[in-house]
Amino acid sequence: MSISEKFNIEALPKTEIHLHLEALASYESLAILNDKYKILPEFDRIKHFEEQFNFDNLGMMIDQFLFFQTFYRDVYDYQHLLNDLEKYMLDNSIYYIELYISPTMIKKQGYVDILEFYTFLNDRIRNMAARINGEIKIITDVSRSFGLENAMENLNDLYRYQQTDSNSQIIGIGLGGREKNNPASDYKTVFDRARELGLRTVAHAGEEVGSESVSEAIDILKVSRIGHGTSLILDDELMRKVSSMQIPVEVCPTSNIVTKYYVSELSEHPIKKFIKQGLNVSVNTDDPVLFHTDLNKEYIILFDECGLSETEVLQIVKNGLYSTFLSDSEKDFYWSTKVEPFLKSQWHKSLIK
Repeated sequence: MSISEKFNIEALPKTEIHLHLEALASYESLAILNDKYKILPEFDRIKHFEEQFNFDNLGMMIDQFLFFQTFYRDVYDYQHLLNDLEKYMLDNSIYYIELYISPTMIKKQGYVDILEFYTFLNDRIRNMAARINGEIKIITDVSRSFGLENAMENLNDLYRYQQTDSNSQIIGIGLGGREKNNPASDYKTVFDRARELGLRTVAHAGEEVGSESVSEAIDILKVSRIGHGTSLILDDELMRKVSSMQIPVEVCPTSNIVTKYYVSELSEHPIKKFIKQGLNVSVNTDDPVLFHTDLNKEYIILFDECGLSETEVLQIVKNGLYSTFLSDSEKDFYWSTKVEPFLKSQWHKSLIK
């Protein structure tokens, strides 16, 4: 019996907190938009799009990620993405999700007004969440790939939108993009301003550069969570600090293997050492379509490839919920009504605390 069958991983109620909406675009959605705009007229629909998603480093992945954002030239094009999001949440039994959106390319292309985009996205997401009995929150990626001025513009655009929508689903900002030659410390003013505005803050750090990126994100940007954090494996002292502070680390195993900066085999992934050191880790997909994965597969990987025990995986399930930006009472409610009843019915009761 497989792990998936033994523990019914597919039906396990889950949260996800590190995922890029644009990287949920299915091959079918991209093919529809390609047919509409004739961006790649030589492509033979689905087959050729599948062949595009093959990378061996982070730079190639980001370049392809940005290219496929050029397919969205009308706010209604984003409905395809939202349809893909709904299917993804249902297929992976995700009841709560915090996902990145990337407005920089929208703004630079000039096809879509940014405030119109935010309005469309928020309205459709609210309706979707009600329909599937889930919750969806958004983090705007201010993006280090395009520099400080662009990052501040993204924050200011978000603030302007927030003044028009008292029930916005956008709860914070995140720092994504290329870390090389883009130190987190450069974005201190953006993150200081975001906190003044009451926004949550997170940052990709330690994905393709050293542990100093994680230190800067914590000490200078003062973020609440770290995305990836893979280079912590090189710095025992910092690992102990992150553990003692219980700063959530959003681990994305398959993503880290594909980009190959600090680990090239799942069996060598540092997540097991992170857990042994007491780090607060969750498991996430990062870019599901780009990396040919989903959250169900990532949980199976924890057992089959990373060598985690049942107890360790259960702790990751709980970490995933308690690392969200929900209130403490909301977290307790979801644990007691969504997760715990399922675990008691499916997994050995002695493992559940």
